[in-house]
Amino acid sequence: MAESDKEEIDRIKHEKMKNLMKGNKKARIPAGPLHVGSVEQFKEILEKYHDIPIIADFWAEWCGPCRMLAPVFEKVASELEGQALFIKINTEQLPRLARYFQVSSIPLVLMIHENEVRASWIGLRQADFYLNSIKEYLAVS
Repeated sequence: MAESDKEEIDRIKHEKMKNLMKGNKKARIPAGPLHVGSVEQFKEILEKYHDIPIIADFWAEWCGPCRMLAPVFEKVASELEGQALFIKINTEQLPRLARYFQVSSIPLVLMIHENEVRASWIGLRQADFYLNSIKEYLAVS
């Protein structure tokens, strides 16, 4: 093999490695809904995943419709895995976040992207509603 061929192969390897490293800089989106345990964790999530849609479910243990939404939310999270981050925020444990987002009724699902609320849905809805709404947003963002 000629010296110029070896140099070309090394250059190609270097470029591929550089491209792989670039791809790894973007945060991997965790599968399934994450349960947010603190305001600090929520802030970290917003910072780390600011460039992808974050779908937040505000709920409470005592809320019947919230409990009914849980499997729907999990299904939507599963179907949109890798496209959006799904989180759950217990309003009883994190009242500061509930106040910040002016949650007056639950369940409340917010779509947050680039640190702004892009959509909000109050009450229990079918999985198809969330899937279609989020997919529509993903198509134009």
